[in-house]
Amino acid sequence: MTNLWILFAAAVASGTHPAHPVAPDWPTCANVYRAEVLSLPIFPGFTGFPTSGRSDVLQDYPFALAFVRLGDWSRTDLPVIVEVPGGPGGGGIGEESALVKALGIADWPRLVYDPRGANCSPLSFSMLGEARSHDALDSALSAGDVVALIRALGLQRYVIYGQSFGTLLATHVVAQLQAARLRLPEAVVLDGTIGRYGELPSGANDGDVAVWNRVRARLPAAVLQRLEHEVEPWGVSRLAWGGDIRKILELDYSGAIALEVLTARYSSLVNENSKQARQVLASLKAWRPAQSAADFAFGGSEFYAASVLCRELDSHWVLNPILTGLELDYQGAPADALLRICDSETLTRPFDSASFSLRPPLVYLQGSDDVQTSLQTARYHFENQTHAQRLWVEVAGVGHGVVPTAWGTHCGAALSAYLRRPTRAALGQLAAELRGCDPDTRTELRD
Repeated sequence: MTNLWILFAAAVASGTHPAHPVAPDWPTCANVYRAEVLSLPIFPGFTGFPTSGRSDVLQDYPFALAFVRLGDWSRTDLPVIVEVPGGPGGGGIGEESALVKALGIADWPRLVYDPRGANCSPLSFSMLGEARSHDALDSALSAGDVVALIRALGLQRYVIYGQSFGTLLATHVVAQLQAARLRLPEAVVLDGTIGRYGELPSGANDGDVAVWNRVRARLPAAVLQRLEHEVEPWGVSRLAWGGDIRKILELDYSGAIALEVLTARYSSLVNENSKQARQVLASLKAWRPAQSAADFAFGGSEFYAASVLCRELDSHWVLNPILTGLELDYQGAPADALLRICDSETLTRPFDSASFSLRPPLVYLQGSDDVQTSLQTARYHFENQTHAQRLWVEVAGVGHGVVPTAWGTHCGAALSAYLRRPTRAALGQLAAELRGCDPDTRTELRD
């Protein structure tokens, strides 16, 4: 499952500029993954939509939304799981389902899809042009595609599972289902939840800083002394230190694992001539900022992610912090090579979960050490959905994405029992069972 901005950051770190969307390998999409398509308009008749032009022109821009029906759809005892992928720009086709694995029923019916502009559902960016391509990637439009798919398939019993950026899309989906007076999902599971604009990066950076402070508390005094007082500790720039810390926290590891990896990695520097220390310093000295924001090509994978992140979440998004003294600095001076991804973008469609009033039961799964969607932003979503019965599930020591961790192995059966028949009483039972299946789980039920 693609995590929030990991797709983006990984592409930047690689220094590559893949063409996007890549022409889909349709024989693979159709024959290997058994993909079907639903033809949809890119701009479905929204009057006054930015740069939309005349309504007759809009009809010249359809695209094919690719989706796959998996599991046993004849099992009427189970609701269909509609999986909303993360990213932005992540897809669901061909991905293994951590949720289904946790639930323990391999043939649980589920619906997966590739969002507009991703993988098997490409958009003709070159035909649309840059301004209209930005418009076409609007999350509200992407959510509308899911609503159209649910309507077209006539889903009656279903639940929605969104992870990371998929939680934002799922919020839009449910709101649009309510507005269209369509049958609503029996439950919505949000794993690593985005609550509002401005929380990316501030909430994420707060998470980075919190974990880094725990690392600092465990480092040898000699290492802390050099990190704090030397201009270039061990001959390594402070941007390289910051980039290395962020990479481990957000790309390579998460939660308690990142804490242990960073502690061991930097504690080894107490003896800089040891084999481990030499390896650490060699990798730090080889680290380079991959590119500048100006290099993000129109139509590239970075374009997709930045278009959504910068317009809907934060126009001051920064990729690499600087280690200033012992602090992670996400501000820096204008001349610092921080890779301010959104410098040329503006926050034109800010997302705020408080502007939505969702009605289906909501289950929030949140790792306490999530540095990508922080506790603050997830709680904001939870606190503002006052019209829904909702369960807060917080797992200590877990990072971004609760279901794929050991928690899913220990507590998947309880979640499975709830999703089979998500009644009001069953949600209370789920809260009790989750506290029993994992001692590091805290729950809070709101009716």
